[in-house]
Amino acid sequence: MTGTSGCSSASSGNVVINPQPVTPTAPIIGAIIHPTIANITGSVELSGLPSTGTWTLTRAPGAIVTSGTGALTTIAGLATGTYTYTVTNLSGCTSVVSANVVINSQPTSGVDNGSHQVISLLDQNYPNPFDESTTIDFKLVKPGKVNLTVYNTLGQVVDVIVDEYLTAGNHSEPWTPKGIAAGIYFYQLKVDGIKETKRLIKK
Repeated sequence: MTGTSGCSSASSGNVVINPQPVTPTAPIIGAIIHPTIANITGSVELSGLPSTGTWTLTRAPGAIVTSGTGALTTIAGLATGTYTYTVTNLSGCTSVVSANVVINSQPTSGVDNGSHQVISLLDQNYPNPFDESTTIDFKLVKPGKVNLTVYNTLGQVVDVIVDEYLTAGNHSEPWTPKGIAAGIYFYQLKVDGIKETKRLIKK
């Protein structure tokens, strides 16, 4: 600064204008693991989170808050229901709401609750993981209407392998899916309204 006498002051310190804070994008919904007979809760993988600094996830309903770092995280312990997420970055900026995360109900076992009699036994598919084809074995204690269906992690039907009346005894069903992506799927055996579910992995 120069005064009326023509003398100039020393330079001031630096004036630093920070960049405008960046609003994070909505969390990206990844793999969803639904409850199983053994596990009563599910989980979801979220990506696209701020890669630097600490972020805060807020789950609705319930305003449940989780903090962490890194672009990818897994949220476990989810009961049956529909959830959404927002993420807030270190600057305090909050994203728009994510897509819905739908956690299916826990499947029931192959037990008739009226008589407590096991009416079906569903085996693990083999090979698992598999490349092109896998086989699913199951045993029926008594004859009945049988449905064997494969679902993706969103609970959507991928393929119906069996949907017919079968006799009691051992059954073996090969499955050679066409045009499905690698990942985790679930196959469910339903006999006279009683369900049993297991997980399979496509490489």
